[in-house]
Amino acid sequence: MQHATKPSTVYGPVPSWRLGRSLGVDPILPPKACTFDCIYCQLGKTKRRVSVQEWQVSEVDVDRVIKDLEKALARIPLRSIDYVTFSGSGEPTLNPGLGDMIRAVKDRVGEVPVAVLTNASLVYLDAVRRSLAEADLVAAKLDAPNEPLFQTINRPVSGIHLDAVVEGLCRLRSELTGRLALQVMLLRTKDGRKLNSDPSALESLVELARRIDPDEVQLNTPTRPPSEAYVVPLARGEMSEAKRLFAEAGLRAVSVYEAGVPARVEASHVSLEQDVLLLLRRRPCRVLDVSRALGISEEEALQALERLASSGAVSVKVFRGERYYRVVGGS
Repeated sequence: MQHATKPSTVYGPVPSWRLGRSLGVDPILPPKACTFDCIYCQLGKTKRRVSVQEWQVSEVDVDRVIKDLEKALARIPLRSIDYVTFSGSGEPTLNPGLGDMIRAVKDRVGEVPVAVLTNASLVYLDAVRRSLAEADLVAAKLDAPNEPLFQTINRPVSGIHLDAVVEGLCRLRSELTGRLALQVMLLRTKDGRKLNSDPSALESLVELARRIDPDEVQLNTPTRPPSEAYVVPLARGEMSEAKRLFAEAGLRAVSVYEAGVPARVEASHVSLEQDVLLLLRRRPCRVLDVSRALGISEEEALQALERLASSGAVSVKVFRGERYYRVVGGS
């Protein structure tokens, strides 16, 4: 009964440009807890900046995740899910029970693959790599080719450095039986600074990626409102050029601008507004995103969002000409 009053650890499915219809599992829960405070983060600024010495921060356990998963699967057909993905309100590897959760979820969902989205800040730890090795896919962040840009873009807590991240990723690559993807967020600023999209920075990122040897490099750019208003996305041509550089180095690279649109998920809802809030706590969404994720019409999605906005639960932010809804107060 205790868990009934707590927010669900399972949300979505959400439409993912690389994972299709992704049912999310949040092993942290709001407020956002992370070792990074990335300038582009769609969740806004990090509320709980966790140091390396304090990395066990979540009370979410295996039993709670499985109970929430059973409730979700009672309204969502398992056949409609492409991935179950550990992500959400910060860095999943901050939960020391992550490996046990992955195993339990895999037992429940059978053939549906399980992914983890990680910022890779803690992969230098043996225990973290053992947990990640349970997943079918690990998508790990690598945004910076050098320490100054690492500090500028990812803004890690004290004690985390790029060299340790890269070395940890190399070890993870050798220990994984599943697939490893590198997620690279390319961006620039309104005043013209190219940051990691500068040609020399891109060449260095390519070299780091070759050293790590992932199965895939996923090139992204901010498509949702970022934490810092001065961050802007790259144009399609710039992303195509970046992809070309990675491909010429023998790496399989894909770009967010090539993403397909996942099919809408069929689902039933006991409380539509609550399901919308669960989704928005993990990512800002457009009306179309909510419609696809929750298996409802765009009209139903808009009506639910407007009711939540009228009550003061959510706010609207315009980014690149589109309206994004987000929970008031952030993550």
